[in-house]
Amino acid sequence: MTDFRPYIEKVNNALEECFPQDDERLTEAMRYSIFAGGKRVRPVLTMLACEFCGKSPERALPFACALEIIHTYSLIYDDMPCMDDDSLRRGRPTNHVVYGEAMALMAGMGLYARAYETVIASDLTDRQKLSGIDILLNASGFNGIVLGQVLDMENNKNTLSEQDVLRIHRLKTSAMLEACVLCGAVAADEYGEKKDALHVYAENIGLAFQIRDDILDVVGTKEKMGKSIGKDKKECKTTFVDIFGCEGAQEKVKNLSETAVSAIKKFGNSEKLCDFADMLCKREN
Repeated sequence: MTDFRPYIEKVNNALEECFPQDDERLTEAMRYSIFAGGKRVRPVLTMLACEFCGKSPERALPFACALEIIHTYSLIYDDMPCMDDDSLRRGRPTNHVVYGEAMALMAGMGLYARAYETVIASDLTDRQKLSGIDILLNASGFNGIVLGQVLDMENNKNTLSEQDVLRIHRLKTSAMLEACVLCGAVAADEYGEKKDALHVYAENIGLAFQIRDDILDVVGTKEKMGKSIGKDKKECKTTFVDIFGCEGAQEKVKNLSETAVSAIKKFGNSEKLCDFADMLCKREN
């Protein structure tokens, strides 16, 4: 099994450069969430995609950082009282609990802007920057996590169909994972078959990741997850576990993972991405 810690270390070092410490409380609030100990799933995936396309994974670091920054902003907003109203994230109090709702809103806005500043300030080519920013905006805006979050906020009556739930999580979760591999391909100047294969891979692991998350919300523990569990049931949200049951949902995870892996295995240099899919689908937190 691939050791992904060297990739995580590179991401953390790059993020430190994106967020140097100063005396501003806003900076403190932004750093509080960005350095809260996340798994760095999205930036690692971005780097692995670039490497899969035959280039050094470090070339994708500007996109990798941008994706992690956007993800972090979305978590701050997701936890706000007006949305999921959660007090625990990654094993510690959420941003608005520590800094107040107004500062949390500003921290989220600052993070979102910093993501694009990071790409623009990088040594990527103009074509890569424009292509990557287009991907990032698409995944994080109306066609991605914004609409996905709105639909999820309205998911509170246990009445959604499988297609409804799929739509929510393709937008809210899968879209950003798809953006990771697409940005990784752009960083490698790959616009052909490998990029298409990566897209199929990410679509499938994105849904598998979310289904596994729904399972862990039922069978996981607060200590392992680092956040509140059982919230979906309390809020009457329809989940993949409601639709398939725990065993059926895990079988769905397995099938999606196999489809993801089959999309890239015909190419060389796919072992790390295969290991990554396996890790995501068997995770306990």
